[in-house]
Amino acid sequence: PSIIALLPTLEERALATIEDASAPATATLLSTFRALAVPASSPLLAATLARAQAVAAAGQLTAPGDIARVYVALATLPARPDASLLDALASAAIDTSPSFPPEHLSSTLWAYAILGAAPPPLLLAALCDRAAACADSFLPHELADSLWALAVLECPPPPFLLLRFISRALHSIHDFQEDDVANFAWALGACGHAPPRVLHARLQARALALAPTMSPGNIASLLWAHASLNLAPSRALAVALQARICSTAAALSPSDLASLLWSCAMLRLRPTPETVTALADKAATDLVLLSPGRVADVAWALAALSLPPPPKLARALVARMTAVAPALSPQAAALSLWAASVLALDTGRDGPASEG
Repeated sequence: PSIIALLPTLEERALATIEDASAPATATLLSTFRALAVPASSPLLAATLARAQAVAAAGQLTAPGDIARVYVALATLPARPDASLLDALASAAIDTSPSFPPEHLSSTLWAYAILGAAPPPLLLAALCDRAAACADSFLPHELADSLWALAVLECPPPPFLLLRFISRALHSIHDFQEDDVANFAWALGACGHAPPRVLHARLQARALALAPTMSPGNIASLLWAHASLNLAPSRALAVALQARICSTAAALSPSDLASLLWSCAMLRLRPTPETVTALADKAATDLVLLSPGRVADVAWALAALSLPPPPKLARALVARMTAVAPALSPQAAALSLWAASVLALDTGRDGPASEG
């Protein structure tokens, strides 16, 4: 309680002295705001962002660690950073990129992905060059996070970097944790790069070892990657993942649920009766939270897998398909019409069938 009571005094002092803050002090201050839940309207936040721009523009932000901390802070703060701040920070990062270690490379790329803003071309090229140069030093989570960020940004890694990342993954696969396996595989799928056979085999073996405790979201990402690349998982891995889904289906997010069903259909992985029951109960509850396209994916997946929905799910599916029909794209409407006919769903005159 005494520390909490002290915060207003500390904030007042920080605001009074922010214009004299050094680059490291500014980076440190920004990185504390998320933990303190500083609101977007905070005068101290605005002043600190302005100071960060000033020290970056003045060439005072020269330590890779400080630059990476500012990037991560910007990605997690409630206030959207100005373009001028990002430009100044990018210029500082380009100048210091030859000394970036893997930790700060992955943090910087991750921050851009969370911000939903692609790095300027010169910075992206500099980060890719540096990542290739020090790829052998990447830890598994740094490797997976970097490739994931590039995929999210729709900036596929250049071939020379992808080869270095694949080589590093081959040598460190036994240290991959479940997030690393799922994110690395998902990123390969999103970039459209099928892994070499040996890497695919090792990724599957590592996923199999981690399957008993894998989160449902990571299972969905892993299967989506296989489906996107048209790579069938081994029978052992498919069985292990389905067993895990049965016990964790309730924790699936709506989007992961739709992705999981779509992936199973694409891979022609017919779920076990136990898995079907678990997923059907979850789908009946979550359909109302899905976008029109995702609803069409669920309907199409059930039809493609020849899985007539139980009564509760059938009613929910008809109701949701009817509600989203006006918003369906031509392709989604066609898929919905086909699924409704295959599953013998009674959509009524105003359902997706008549919309199609």
